[in-house]
Amino acid sequence: MKPCDCKDMLTAQTMLSEQGLAFNSDGILVEPNVVVITAGPAKLRIPMYVFRKYAEWYLADQAPPSED
Repeated sequence: MKPCDCKDMLTAQTMLSEQGLAFNSDGILVEPNVVVITAGPAKLRIPMYVFRKYAEWYLADQAPPSED
């Protein structure tokens, strides 16, 4: 199951092997319909459908700019 498939906290807690990932004070956590990104003292809550668009763009292969 992918984190984006979780529709409620019970599903996230019982079906995911990991609900989040953290490195020191920076982390990402899956909650129902929201992805929470923590960077030091800052916390950003992003709707899952918006986060998915960011992730797809970030992971997409892009051609280098042409030199016309």
